[in-house]
Amino acid sequence: MGALLFLPAAALHPTLVADPREPRSTVTVARAAVLASLADELPVVGGEAGPGAAWSLGVLAGVFMGFDPGGELTFNLLTFDGAFGLPLDLRAGPWNARLAWVHESAHLADGYRVSGGRPPEDALGTWSREALRLQVAREFGGFLPYLGAQGVTHAVDRGAGVGGQAGLVWAGPRHLFAALDVRAESDTAWRPALSAEAGLAWRGEGSRVLRLGVAAYAGPQPAGRLRDEELRYVGLRLGVDRDGPPG
Repeated sequence: MGALLFLPAAALHPTLVADPREPRSTVTVARAAVLASLADELPVVGGEAGPGAAWSLGVLAGVFMGFDPGGELTFNLLTFDGAFGLPLDLRAGPWNARLAWVHESAHLADGYRVSGGRPPEDALGTWSREALRLQVAREFGGFLPYLGAQGVTHAVDRGAGVGGQAGLVWAGPRHLFAALDVRAESDTAWRPALSAEAGLAWRGEGSRVLRLGVAAYAGPQPAGRLRDEELRYVGLRLGVDRDGPPG
């Protein structure tokens, strides 16, 4: 075991680009939806865990917003979801694992009423939950397949149950990247949510990656208060995320 490091410079866990709740900052513009997220994570302490292995414990937080693309350059805020958590990451050679405790809460904004919508009955209460999430990934050259599982430990007004996740991230030549994510939860009757993103990525001089590309989604609304509704879109996405494997 090596020395304990405070604020380790390198991120151990890879960015799961197509995961709609990955802690990254993005703006997505589509005909059916305008979405924005402001999210990040920070490893606080870490160290070596043996030959070729390392660990870190950090914090993550973010807000995920949905806007009404109503025209005339007016974008009423419809939904506002917040999350924070404590991720424990382990990296050993090509393997990555994350165990995270995460709190989520979901809210309907004033724009939901301004746009002519009326909150469904079950959306009038408080929607919040805490969950334990496990994600495991392995690098194969430029490919990163991963699996995930979730168990909700506490929920208020729905959101309880278990869930699963699978996906793939590809980091190609000439700044190309592509990613696919599939997830399903018992709370939404195991209806699959499929999300994908592909485009160009540029690594900055610091610890950030800028991505520009096309994003698509089909499945239950990611916004907690509207999970009974379906959302489908194809649009343009600009995003910034942390520097982490794969490269």
